[in-house]
Amino acid sequence: MTSNPGGLLARVPTSRHEPWHGTGRWQAPRDPAMELWEGLVRAAQGMPSSPVARAALSLSADGGRPQLGWVTPVPWPQVEDRLADPGVPLPGDGGLLVAATGGWAFSSRAIAECAAPPARLLVADTLDAGQVARMLVTVGGWPVPSVLAISASGQTLETRLLTETIAIACRAGGTARVLSEATVPGGLSLPRGSAVNALFGAPLSVPFAVVCAATGLARFRCAYEWFCAASGSAGAAAAALAWTVPACLTPRLHLVLPRAVGDGARLWALQVLRQGLAGGPGRQIWCDVSVEGTVEAGFQPDPTALTIRITDVLPAMPAPSGGCHDEAASAAPLALAMITMYAVAVLTACLGIRCGVNFTSHPAVARYKAFLEPRPGGPAAACQEVRAGENGIVAAAARWLASQPGLSSAHLVRYDCDPPGICAAQLSEMTGRRWEVHSGSRWNHHSYQAVHGDPGVGVVAVTGGSVPARYSGDPRLDRALGALAGHQAAIARATCASLAPRALLITR
Repeated sequence: MTSNPGGLLARVPTSRHEPWHGTGRWQAPRDPAMELWEGLVRAAQGMPSSPVARAALSLSADGGRPQLGWVTPVPWPQVEDRLADPGVPLPGDGGLLVAATGGWAFSSRAIAECAAPPARLLVADTLDAGQVARMLVTVGGWPVPSVLAISASGQTLETRLLTETIAIACRAGGTARVLSEATVPGGLSLPRGSAVNALFGAPLSVPFAVVCAATGLARFRCAYEWFCAASGSAGAAAAALAWTVPACLTPRLHLVLPRAVGDGARLWALQVLRQGLAGGPGRQIWCDVSVEGTVEAGFQPDPTALTIRITDVLPAMPAPSGGCHDEAASAAPLALAMITMYAVAVLTACLGIRCGVNFTSHPAVARYKAFLEPRPGGPAAACQEVRAGENGIVAAAARWLASQPGLSSAHLVRYDCDPPGICAAQLSEMTGRRWEVHSGSRWNHHSYQAVHGDPGVGVVAVTGGSVPARYSGDPRLDRALGALAGHQAAIARATCASLAPRALLITR
Protein backbone atom coordinates (compact mmCIF):
# COMPACT_ATOMS: atom_id res chain seq x y z
CA MET A 1 0.00 0.00 0.00
CA THR A 2 1.08 3.54 -0.61
CA SER A 3 2.39 5.51 2.34
CA ASN A 4 1.36 9.05 3.08
CA PRO A 5 4.56 10.96 3.83
CA GLY A 6 3.72 14.19 5.57
CA GLY A 7 0.06 13.49 4.92
CA LEU A 8 -1.41 13.77 1.43
CA LEU A 9 -4.13 15.83 3.06
CA ALA A 10 -1.72 18.17 4.80
CA ARG A 11 -2.97 20.98 2.60
CA VAL A 12 -6.64 20.26 3.27
CA PRO A 13 -8.11 22.60 5.93
CA THR A 14 -8.75 20.67 9.12
CA SER A 15 -10.29 23.43 11.17
CA ARG A 16 -13.16 25.83 10.76
CA HIS A 17 -10.76 28.57 11.86
CA GLU A 18 -8.83 28.79 8.60
CA PRO A 19 -10.62 31.58 6.72
CA TRP A 20 -7.65 33.03 4.82
CA HIS A 21 -6.78 31.53 1.41
CA GLY A 22 -3.88 33.76 0.38
CA THR A 23 -6.06 36.03 -1.73
CA GLY A 24 -5.99 39.04 0.55
CA ARG A 25 -9.67 38.65 1.35
CA TRP A 26 -11.65 36.63 3.82
CA GLN A 27 -13.41 33.47 2.54
CA ALA A 28 -15.84 31.15 4.24
CA PRO A 29 -13.97 28.12 5.67
CA ARG A 30 -14.22 24.88 3.71
CA ASP A 31 -15.75 21.73 5.15
CA PRO A 32 -12.94 19.13 5.00
CA ALA A 33 -15.41 16.26 4.60
CA MET A 34 -16.96 18.02 1.61
CA GLU A 35 -13.50 18.51 0.15
CA LEU A 36 -12.96 14.77 0.47
CA TRP A 37 -16.18 14.07 -1.43
CA GLU A 38 -15.66 16.73 -4.09
CA GLY A 39 -12.05 15.66 -4.61
CA LEU A 40 -13.10 12.03 -5.15
CA VAL A 41 -15.73 13.08 -7.71
CA ARG A 42 -13.32 15.36 -9.55
CA ALA A 43 -10.73 12.61 -9.67
CA ALA A 44 -13.32 10.26 -11.16
CA GLN A 45 -14.06 12.91 -13.78
CA GLY A 46 -10.37 13.16 -14.65
CA MET A 47 -9.92 16.60 -13.11
CA PRO A 48 -7.02 16.56 -10.60
CA SER A 49 -7.77 20.13 -9.54
CA SER A 50 -7.10 19.77 -5.81
CA PRO A 51 -4.74 17.93 -3.44
CA VAL A 52 -7.58 15.54 -2.58
CA ALA A 53 -8.34 14.79 -6.24
CA ARG A 54 -4.67 14.13 -6.96
CA ALA A 55 -4.44 11.86 -3.91
CA ALA A 56 -7.57 9.99 -5.07
CA LEU A 57 -6.07 9.38 -8.50
CA SER A 58 -2.82 8.13 -7.02
CA LEU A 59 -4.35 5.96 -4.32
CA SER A 60 -6.96 4.37 -6.60
CA ALA A 61 -4.41 3.10 -9.12
CA ASP A 62 -4.31 -0.64 -9.76
CA GLY A 63 -1.81 -1.68 -12.39
CA GLY A 64 -1.08 2.00 -12.97
CA ARG A 65 -4.68 2.87 -13.89
CA PRO A 66 -7.11 4.70 -11.57
CA GLN A 67 -10.11 2.50 -10.70
CA LEU A 68 -12.75 5.19 -10.20
CA GLY A 69 -15.42 4.19 -12.71
CA TRP A 70 -17.77 3.38 -9.82
CA VAL A 71 -17.95 6.97 -8.49
CA THR A 72 -20.08 8.83 -11.05
CA PRO A 73 -23.47 7.43 -12.17
CA VAL A 74 -24.41 7.68 -15.84
CA PRO A 75 -27.99 8.45 -16.97
CA TRP A 76 -30.27 5.45 -17.44
CA PRO A 77 -30.25 5.65 -21.28
CA GLN A 78 -26.50 5.02 -21.18
CA VAL A 79 -27.07 1.96 -18.99
CA GLU A 80 -29.55 0.66 -21.58
CA ASP A 81 -27.00 1.28 -24.33
CA ARG A 82 -24.39 -0.75 -22.47
CA LEU A 83 -26.80 -3.62 -21.89
CA ALA A 84 -27.79 -3.58 -25.56
CA ASP A 85 -24.18 -3.92 -26.72
CA PRO A 86 -23.70 -7.18 -28.65
CA GLY A 87 -20.71 -8.01 -26.43
CA VAL A 88 -22.77 -7.94 -23.23
CA PRO A 89 -24.72 -11.20 -22.69
CA LEU A 90 -28.12 -10.14 -21.35
CA PRO A 91 -29.85 -13.19 -19.78
CA GLY A 92 -33.25 -14.33 -20.95
CA ASP A 93 -36.29 -15.32 -18.89
CA GLY A 94 -35.03 -18.82 -18.08
CA GLY A 95 -33.04 -17.80 -15.02
CA LEU A 96 -29.39 -16.91 -14.39
CA LEU A 97 -26.60 -18.78 -12.62
CA VAL A 98 -23.63 -16.54 -11.81
CA ALA A 99 -20.17 -18.06 -11.26
CA ALA A 100 -17.85 -15.59 -9.56
CA THR A 101 -15.74 -14.89 -6.49
CA GLY A 102 -15.12 -11.96 -4.17
CA GLY A 103 -16.77 -8.63 -4.92
CA TRP A 104 -18.44 -9.78 -8.13
CA ALA A 105 -20.04 -12.73 -6.32
CA PHE A 106 -21.01 -10.84 -3.16
CA SER A 107 -22.72 -8.05 -5.11
CA SER A 108 -24.57 -10.64 -7.20
CA ARG A 109 -25.70 -12.33 -3.98
CA ALA A 110 -26.93 -8.97 -2.71
CA ILE A 111 -29.11 -8.69 -5.82
CA ALA A 112 -30.40 -12.27 -5.52
CA GLU A 113 -31.35 -11.77 -1.88
CA CYS A 114 -33.58 -8.80 -2.68
CA ALA A 115 -35.01 -10.12 -5.95
CA ALA A 116 -38.80 -10.31 -6.14
CA PRO A 117 -40.50 -13.57 -7.17
CA PRO A 118 -40.51 -15.18 -9.67
CA ALA A 119 -36.91 -14.12 -10.40
CA ARG A 120 -34.55 -17.09 -10.86
CA LEU A 121 -31.06 -16.04 -9.81
CA LEU A 122 -28.39 -18.10 -8.05
CA VAL A 123 -24.72 -17.36 -7.34
CA ALA A 124 -22.05 -20.08 -7.32
CA ASP A 125 -19.08 -18.76 -5.35
CA THR A 126 -18.11 -21.83 -3.33
CA LEU A 127 -16.08 -24.91 -4.22
CA ASP A 128 -18.05 -26.98 -1.72
CA ALA A 129 -19.07 -29.86 -3.99
CA GLY A 130 -22.27 -30.74 -2.14
CA GLN A 131 -23.59 -27.20 -2.32
CA VAL A 132 -22.62 -26.84 -5.99
CA ALA A 133 -24.40 -30.14 -6.77
CA ARG A 134 -27.58 -28.96 -5.05
CA MET A 135 -27.41 -25.67 -6.93
CA LEU A 136 -27.07 -27.48 -10.25
CA VAL A 137 -30.16 -29.57 -9.45
CA THR A 138 -32.13 -26.36 -8.87
CA VAL A 139 -30.88 -24.75 -12.07
CA GLY A 140 -31.67 -27.95 -13.97
CA GLY A 141 -35.35 -27.35 -13.22
CA TRP A 142 -35.33 -23.92 -14.85
CA PRO A 143 -36.40 -23.42 -18.47
CA VAL A 144 -33.27 -22.70 -20.57
CA PRO A 145 -31.10 -21.06 -17.86
CA SER A 146 -28.20 -18.74 -18.67
CA VAL A 147 -24.78 -19.02 -17.04
CA LEU A 148 -22.56 -16.01 -16.52
CA ALA A 149 -18.96 -16.21 -15.26
CA ILE A 150 -17.54 -12.91 -13.98
CA SER A 151 -13.81 -12.33 -13.67
CA ALA A 152 -12.02 -9.15 -14.70
CA SER A 153 -8.97 -11.14 -15.76
CA GLY A 154 -10.90 -14.15 -16.96
CA GLN A 155 -8.40 -16.33 -15.07
CA THR A 156 -9.57 -16.40 -11.42
CA LEU A 157 -8.99 -19.98 -10.27
CA GLU A 158 -12.25 -20.58 -8.40
CA THR A 159 -14.34 -18.96 -11.14
CA ARG A 160 -12.62 -21.02 -13.81
CA LEU A 161 -13.17 -24.27 -11.90
CA LEU A 162 -16.82 -23.47 -11.25
CA THR A 163 -17.40 -22.53 -14.88
CA GLU A 164 -15.86 -25.79 -16.13
CA THR A 165 -18.00 -27.83 -13.72
CA ILE A 166 -21.19 -25.97 -14.64
CA ALA A 167 -20.42 -26.42 -18.33
CA ILE A 168 -20.23 -30.21 -17.80
CA ALA A 169 -23.59 -30.13 -16.03
CA CYS A 170 -25.08 -28.14 -18.91
CA ARG A 171 -23.70 -30.64 -21.44
CA ALA A 172 -22.14 -27.84 -23.50
CA GLY A 173 -18.71 -26.33 -23.04
CA GLY A 174 -19.80 -23.00 -24.53
CA THR A 175 -22.85 -22.54 -22.31
CA ALA A 176 -21.13 -20.25 -19.80
CA ARG A 177 -20.52 -16.70 -21.02
CA VAL A 178 -17.65 -14.80 -19.44
CA LEU A 179 -17.69 -11.12 -18.54
CA SER A 180 -14.16 -9.74 -18.38
CA GLU A 181 -12.25 -6.67 -19.47
CA ALA A 182 -11.39 -8.56 -22.64
CA THR A 183 -14.95 -9.57 -23.52
CA VAL A 184 -16.91 -6.39 -22.71
CA PRO A 185 -16.51 -3.53 -25.22
CA GLY A 186 -15.24 -0.50 -23.34
CA GLY A 187 -14.46 -2.45 -20.18
CA LEU A 188 -16.47 -3.42 -17.10
CA SER A 189 -17.37 0.10 -15.93
CA LEU A 190 -20.73 1.60 -16.90
CA PRO A 191 -19.07 4.98 -17.60
CA ARG A 192 -17.14 4.18 -20.79
CA GLY A 193 -13.43 4.89 -20.69
CA SER A 194 -13.10 4.52 -16.93
CA ALA A 195 -12.08 1.47 -14.93
CA VAL A 196 -13.51 -0.54 -12.06
CA ASN A 197 -12.18 -3.66 -10.35
CA ALA A 198 -13.83 -6.40 -8.32
CA LEU A 199 -13.45 -4.55 -5.01
CA PHE A 200 -15.70 -1.75 -6.24
CA GLY A 201 -17.74 -3.72 -8.77
CA ALA A 202 -21.11 -2.44 -7.49
CA PRO A 203 -23.33 -0.72 -8.22
CA LEU A 204 -21.81 0.99 -11.28
CA SER A 205 -20.36 -1.84 -13.34
CA VAL A 206 -21.46 -3.81 -16.37
CA PRO A 207 -21.54 -7.17 -14.50
CA PHE A 208 -23.69 -5.68 -11.75
CA ALA A 209 -26.08 -4.18 -14.32
CA VAL A 210 -26.39 -7.48 -16.20
CA VAL A 211 -27.29 -9.36 -13.03
CA CYS A 212 -29.78 -6.64 -12.01
CA ALA A 213 -31.39 -6.80 -15.44
CA ALA A 214 -31.95 -10.54 -14.91
CA THR A 215 -34.41 -9.68 -12.14
CA GLY A 216 -36.49 -7.45 -14.45
CA LEU A 217 -35.39 -4.49 -16.54
CA ALA A 218 -38.25 -2.21 -15.44
CA ARG A 219 -37.55 -2.96 -11.80
CA PHE A 220 -33.83 -2.33 -12.31
CA ARG A 221 -34.58 0.99 -14.01
CA CYS A 222 -36.72 2.15 -11.11
CA ALA A 223 -34.05 1.17 -8.57
CA TYR A 224 -31.29 2.74 -10.65
CA GLU A 225 -33.09 6.06 -11.01
CA TRP A 226 -33.64 6.21 -7.25
CA PHE A 227 -29.98 5.40 -6.76
CA CYS A 228 -28.92 8.21 -9.11
CA ALA A 229 -31.13 10.68 -7.25
CA ALA A 230 -29.71 9.62 -3.89
CA SER A 231 -26.05 9.02 -4.74
CA GLY A 232 -24.85 12.61 -4.28
CA SER A 233 -26.22 13.05 -0.77
CA ALA A 234 -25.21 9.51 0.22
CA GLY A 235 -21.67 10.05 -1.04
CA ALA A 236 -21.30 13.34 0.82
CA ALA A 237 -22.65 11.75 4.01
CA ALA A 238 -20.24 8.81 3.70
CA ALA A 239 -17.33 11.23 3.27
CA ALA A 240 -18.46 13.01 6.44
CA LEU A 241 -18.42 9.65 8.26
CA ALA A 242 -14.90 9.01 7.01
CA TRP A 243 -13.81 12.35 8.47
CA THR A 244 -14.98 11.27 11.93
CA VAL A 245 -12.53 8.34 12.01
CA PRO A 246 -9.33 9.15 13.93
CA ALA A 247 -6.43 9.23 11.47
CA CYS A 248 -4.23 6.98 13.63
CA LEU A 249 -2.08 4.10 12.44
CA THR A 250 -4.45 1.32 13.51
CA PRO A 251 -8.09 2.45 13.65
CA ARG A 252 -10.61 -0.35 14.28
CA LEU A 253 -14.10 0.16 12.87
CA HIS A 254 -17.42 -1.64 13.11
CA LEU A 255 -19.75 -0.72 10.25
CA VAL A 256 -23.47 -1.39 10.75
CA LEU A 257 -25.60 -1.82 7.60
CA PRO A 258 -29.36 -1.29 7.28
CA ARG A 259 -31.59 -4.02 8.68
CA ALA A 260 -33.20 -4.72 5.30
CA VAL A 261 -30.05 -5.69 3.39
CA GLY A 262 -28.89 -9.30 3.23
CA ASP A 263 -25.70 -11.24 3.80
CA GLY A 264 -24.50 -10.59 0.25
CA ALA A 265 -24.32 -6.85 0.93
CA ARG A 266 -22.55 -7.58 4.25
CA LEU A 267 -19.93 -9.73 2.54
CA TRP A 268 -19.51 -7.14 -0.19
CA ALA A 269 -18.91 -4.41 2.39
CA LEU A 270 -16.52 -6.64 4.33
CA GLN A 271 -14.38 -7.35 1.27
CA VAL A 272 -14.13 -3.77 0.04
CA LEU A 273 -13.18 -2.50 3.50
CA ARG A 274 -10.82 -5.31 4.51
CA GLN A 275 -9.18 -5.93 1.15
CA GLY A 276 -9.01 -2.24 0.30
CA LEU A 277 -7.86 -0.74 3.59
CA ALA A 278 -5.92 -3.35 5.54
CA GLY A 279 -2.64 -5.14 5.37
CA GLY A 280 -0.25 -2.42 4.20
CA PRO A 281 3.15 -1.69 5.74
CA GLY A 282 2.76 0.62 8.73
CA ARG A 283 -0.99 0.95 8.28
CA GLN A 284 -3.73 -1.40 9.44
CA ILE A 285 -7.35 -0.24 9.24
CA TRP A 286 -9.35 -3.17 10.58
CA CYS A 287 -13.06 -3.21 9.73
CA ASP A 288 -15.90 -5.42 10.94
CA VAL A 289 -19.32 -5.37 9.26
CA SER A 290 -22.71 -6.44 10.59
CA VAL A 291 -26.36 -5.96 9.64
CA GLU A 292 -28.51 -4.08 12.13
CA GLY A 293 -30.68 -6.35 14.25
CA THR A 294 -29.05 -9.63 13.15
CA VAL A 295 -26.75 -12.04 14.97
CA GLU A 296 -24.06 -13.65 12.81
CA ALA A 297 -22.96 -17.03 14.19
CA GLY A 298 -19.49 -16.68 12.71
CA PHE A 299 -18.84 -13.13 13.80
CA GLN A 300 -18.68 -11.02 16.95
CA PRO A 301 -17.92 -7.29 16.64
CA ASP A 302 -14.78 -6.08 18.34
CA PRO A 303 -16.00 -4.25 21.48
CA THR A 304 -13.10 -1.78 21.18
CA ALA A 305 -14.01 -0.75 17.62
CA LEU A 306 -15.54 2.58 16.66
CA THR A 307 -19.12 1.88 15.55
CA ILE A 308 -20.26 3.58 12.34
CA ARG A 309 -23.91 3.25 11.39
CA ILE A 310 -24.21 3.70 7.64
CA THR A 311 -27.98 3.40 8.13
CA ASP A 312 -28.12 6.78 9.83
CA VAL A 313 -26.76 8.69 6.82
CA LEU A 314 -28.65 7.06 3.95
CA PRO A 315 -31.18 9.37 2.26
CA ALA A 316 -34.90 8.65 2.32
CA MET A 317 -36.32 7.09 -0.83
CA PRO A 318 -37.82 9.74 -3.14
CA ALA A 319 -41.12 9.34 -4.92
CA PRO A 320 -40.73 7.14 -8.03
CA SER A 321 -40.41 9.07 -11.28
CA GLY A 322 -41.47 8.40 -14.86
CA GLY A 323 -42.97 4.95 -15.31
CA CYS A 324 -41.68 3.63 -11.99
CA HIS A 325 -44.90 3.68 -9.97
CA ASP A 326 -45.88 0.09 -10.71
CA GLU A 327 -42.36 -1.18 -9.98
CA ALA A 328 -41.61 0.94 -6.90
CA ALA A 329 -42.48 -1.67 -4.26
CA SER A 330 -40.40 -4.47 -5.78
CA ALA A 331 -37.55 -2.08 -6.68
CA ALA A 332 -37.15 -0.70 -3.15
CA PRO A 333 -34.96 -3.55 -1.75
CA LEU A 334 -32.64 -3.41 -4.77
CA ALA A 335 -32.41 0.37 -4.55
CA LEU A 336 -31.50 0.15 -0.86
CA ALA A 337 -28.80 -2.44 -1.56
CA MET A 338 -27.35 -0.25 -4.32
CA ILE A 339 -27.17 2.93 -2.29
CA THR A 340 -25.84 1.05 0.75
CA MET A 341 -22.99 -0.49 -1.24
CA TYR A 342 -22.25 2.86 -2.89
CA ALA A 343 -22.03 4.63 0.48
CA VAL A 344 -19.69 1.91 1.77
CA ALA A 345 -17.52 2.30 -1.34
CA VAL A 346 -17.27 6.07 -0.81
CA LEU A 347 -16.47 5.54 2.87
CA THR A 348 -13.69 3.11 1.89
CA ALA A 349 -12.20 5.47 -0.69
CA CYS A 350 -12.33 8.49 1.62
CA LEU A 351 -10.68 6.56 4.44
CA GLY A 352 -7.99 5.49 1.98
CA ILE A 353 -7.42 9.08 0.90
CA ARG A 354 -7.28 10.35 4.47
CA CYS A 355 -4.84 7.67 5.60
CA GLY A 356 -2.71 7.38 2.48
CA VAL A 357 -3.77 3.82 1.62
CA ASN A 358 -4.07 2.49 -1.91
CA PHE A 359 -7.67 1.40 -1.55
CA THR A 360 -8.14 -0.53 -4.82
CA SER A 361 -5.36 -3.08 -4.53
CA HIS A 362 -4.75 -6.09 -2.30
CA PRO A 363 -1.24 -7.28 -3.16
CA ALA A 364 -0.88 -9.71 -0.24
CA VAL A 365 -3.10 -12.29 -1.96
CA ALA A 366 -0.23 -13.00 -4.34
CA ARG A 367 1.48 -14.63 -1.35
CA TYR A 368 -0.89 -17.59 -1.00
CA LYS A 369 -1.30 -17.89 -4.76
CA ALA A 370 2.47 -18.40 -5.03
CA PHE A 371 2.07 -21.49 -2.82
CA LEU A 372 -1.09 -22.56 -4.65
CA GLU A 373 0.52 -22.56 -8.09
CA PRO A 374 4.16 -23.45 -7.34
CA ARG A 375 6.84 -22.86 -9.93
CA PRO A 376 10.26 -24.53 -10.18
CA GLY A 377 12.45 -23.07 -7.46
CA GLY A 378 9.43 -21.50 -5.73
CA PRO A 379 8.29 -22.03 -2.13
CA ALA A 380 6.85 -25.35 -0.98
CA ALA A 381 3.49 -25.32 0.80
CA ALA A 382 4.67 -26.49 4.24
CA CYS A 383 2.54 -25.74 7.30
CA GLN A 384 1.72 -26.97 10.79
CA GLU A 385 -0.90 -29.72 10.50
CA VAL A 386 -2.99 -31.91 12.81
CA ARG A 387 -5.80 -34.41 12.27
CA ALA A 388 -9.17 -34.20 14.02
CA GLY A 389 -12.67 -35.56 13.55
CA GLU A 390 -15.71 -33.33 13.21
CA ASN A 391 -16.27 -33.33 16.96
CA GLY A 392 -12.63 -32.51 17.66
CA ILE A 393 -12.24 -29.39 15.48
CA VAL A 394 -13.18 -26.87 18.16
CA ALA A 395 -10.93 -28.48 20.79
CA ALA A 396 -7.98 -28.69 18.37
CA ALA A 397 -8.39 -25.04 17.39
CA ALA A 398 -8.63 -23.96 21.04
CA ARG A 399 -5.51 -25.95 22.01
CA TRP A 400 -3.53 -24.43 19.20
CA LEU A 401 -4.50 -20.86 20.07
CA ALA A 402 -3.56 -21.53 23.72
CA SER A 403 -0.04 -22.32 22.46
CA GLN A 404 0.14 -18.97 20.62
CA PRO A 405 0.42 -16.25 23.30
CA GLY A 406 1.34 -13.62 20.72
CA LEU A 407 -2.03 -13.84 18.98
CA SER A 408 -4.94 -11.67 20.13
CA SER A 409 -7.57 -13.29 17.89
CA ALA A 410 -8.05 -15.99 15.26
CA HIS A 411 -10.15 -16.99 12.28
CA LEU A 412 -11.50 -20.50 11.71
CA VAL A 413 -11.95 -21.10 7.98
CA ARG A 414 -13.75 -24.26 6.89
CA TYR A 415 -12.84 -25.43 3.40
CA ASP A 416 -14.58 -28.75 4.03
CA CYS A 417 -18.22 -27.67 4.33
CA ASP A 418 -20.51 -24.75 3.71
CA PRO A 419 -21.98 -23.39 5.98
CA PRO A 420 -19.26 -23.88 8.65
CA GLY A 421 -21.51 -25.20 11.44
CA ILE A 422 -19.35 -23.81 14.26
CA CYS A 423 -20.19 -20.75 16.34
CA ALA A 424 -17.54 -18.07 16.94
CA ALA A 425 -18.93 -17.42 20.44
CA GLN A 426 -18.16 -21.02 21.45
CA LEU A 427 -14.51 -20.66 20.50
CA SER A 428 -14.26 -17.24 22.15
CA GLU A 429 -15.69 -18.58 25.40
CA MET A 430 -13.24 -21.48 25.43
CA THR A 431 -10.13 -19.41 24.67
CA GLY A 432 -10.86 -15.94 26.04
CA ARG A 433 -9.87 -14.47 22.68
CA ARG A 434 -11.91 -13.22 19.76
CA TRP A 435 -12.73 -15.57 16.87
CA GLU A 436 -14.37 -15.32 13.47
CA VAL A 437 -15.69 -18.35 11.55
CA HIS A 438 -15.90 -18.31 7.76
CA SER A 439 -16.67 -20.58 4.81
CA GLY A 440 -14.04 -21.80 2.38
CA SER A 441 -12.26 -19.64 -0.14
CA ARG A 442 -14.76 -16.80 0.33
CA TRP A 443 -12.53 -15.90 3.26
CA ASN A 444 -9.54 -15.58 0.91
CA HIS A 445 -11.54 -13.01 -1.06
CA HIS A 446 -12.69 -10.84 1.82
CA SER A 447 -10.29 -11.19 4.76
CA TYR A 448 -6.95 -12.65 3.69
CA GLN A 449 -5.39 -9.26 2.92
CA ALA A 450 -6.37 -7.88 6.33
CA VAL A 451 -5.23 -10.95 8.27
CA HIS A 452 -1.96 -11.13 6.36
CA GLY A 453 -1.16 -7.59 7.48
CA ASP A 454 -2.06 -8.07 11.16
CA PRO A 455 0.49 -10.28 12.96
CA GLY A 456 -1.85 -10.56 15.93
CA VAL A 457 -4.43 -12.63 14.03
CA GLY A 458 -4.04 -16.39 13.57
CA VAL A 459 -5.81 -18.73 11.15
CA VAL A 460 -7.07 -22.27 11.58
CA ALA A 461 -8.09 -23.85 8.26
CA VAL A 462 -10.13 -27.07 8.12
CA THR A 463 -10.09 -29.31 5.08
CA GLY A 464 -12.12 -32.42 4.37
CA GLY A 465 -11.47 -36.12 4.57
CA SER A 466 -12.92 -38.65 2.13
CA VAL A 467 -14.75 -37.37 -0.95
CA PRO A 468 -18.18 -38.89 -1.74
CA ALA A 469 -18.13 -40.97 -4.93
CA ARG A 470 -21.61 -39.84 -6.01
CA TYR A 471 -23.09 -36.36 -6.12
CA SER A 472 -25.29 -36.40 -9.19
CA GLY A 473 -25.17 -39.90 -10.68
CA ASP A 474 -23.45 -38.54 -13.80
CA PRO A 475 -19.91 -40.04 -13.74
CA ARG A 476 -18.28 -37.14 -15.58
CA LEU A 477 -19.98 -34.50 -13.46
CA ASP A 478 -19.26 -36.41 -10.25
CA ARG A 479 -15.55 -36.50 -11.12
CA ALA A 480 -15.59 -32.73 -11.66
CA LEU A 481 -17.45 -32.13 -8.40
CA GLY A 482 -15.09 -34.42 -6.52
CA ALA A 483 -12.12 -32.54 -7.92
CA LEU A 484 -13.46 -29.33 -6.36
CA ALA A 485 -12.77 -30.81 -2.91
CA GLY A 486 -9.14 -31.32 -3.88
CA HIS A 487 -8.85 -27.74 -5.04
CA GLN A 488 -10.39 -26.54 -1.77
CA ALA A 489 -7.78 -28.53 0.14
CA ALA A 490 -5.00 -27.02 -1.98
CA ILE A 491 -6.23 -23.51 -1.26
CA ALA A 492 -6.39 -24.28 2.46
CA ARG A 493 -2.84 -25.67 2.52
CA ALA A 494 -1.43 -22.77 0.48
CA THR A 495 -3.16 -20.26 2.73
CA CYS A 496 -1.72 -21.82 5.89
CA ALA A 497 1.75 -22.06 4.36
CA SER A 498 1.66 -18.38 3.41
CA LEU A 499 0.73 -17.37 6.97
CA ALA A 500 3.10 -19.71 8.85
CA PRO A 501 3.85 -19.86 11.75
CA ARG A 502 0.54 -18.27 12.82
CA ALA A 503 -1.63 -20.79 10.96
CA LEU A 504 -2.78 -24.36 11.61
CA LEU A 505 -4.22 -26.81 9.09
CA ILE A 506 -6.73 -29.33 10.49
CA THR A 507 -7.44 -32.28 8.22
CA ARG A 508 -10.42 -34.54 8.87
